[in-house]
Amino acid sequence: MPKKEMIVPDFNFSYGYLKQLADSTLLLIDRDTVEFTDRGFTPAKRTQIVTALTNFSNFPTDEQINGLKITATATKDAARAAVEKQMRTFLLAAKAVFGTNTGSYREFGNADLTRQTDAELVRNAKVVVVTATKYLSNLAGEGITAAKITALDNARIVFDTAIDQQTQAVNNRDSSTEQRAILANALYALLVKYSDTGKDIWAEASEAKYNDYIIYNTVTGGPEEASGTAE
Repeated sequence: MPKKEMIVPDFNFSYGYLKQLADSTLLLIDRDTVEFTDRGFTPAKRTQIVTALTNFSNFPTDEQINGLKITATATKDAARAAVEKQMRTFLLAAKAVFGTNTGSYREFGNADLTRQTDAELVRNAKVVVVTATKYLSNLAGEGITAAKITALDNARIVFDTAIDQQTQAVNNRDSSTEQRAILANALYALLVKYSDTGKDIWAEASEAKYNDYIIYNTVTGGPEEASGTAE
């Protein structure tokens, strides 16, 4: 099954400029309300533009969405660090009691914690909890208690939740970026439509007013600079 193509803006300028363009287009239409009314422009159609602009303006920016992702990642990393720290204490106790070449020690799982993925570490933490509970009487002399086992299990749950929240934040960022592009394209389509109307109204009547409705689909939103050096 082919991968779904990401929806991208239909224009080359920034989202910030799109909002400015929408504001200025509304002002132009209000200025030329008599001419636009003659072309079938109604208050309902103006409301449609305002609604599209509001929906776009109120949608969280990419920076806001990315900030949530960064926060979720930091929370997950902190939760992982807490789990690793506690697991090392258990593994050290098991090493002291059983030795590293014993089956009992190996029941505690992979001791190379830093190389494990988040998912692997969550599973391994569960293994440590189960095994430490099994050998609690053996480990008691190394300071392992039922309370410490419970604390590790609670930290594991927090870590597992943080992983899910980070994954959701990443997915939200991707879907939000696409949704914002959809809203932007809907607004842009309306601006193009009514700018074309404005140009048609003033094509033979006023060059200045005609130019007011030109949309330059460039990075800056302005006309392309002429190539070469002026003589």
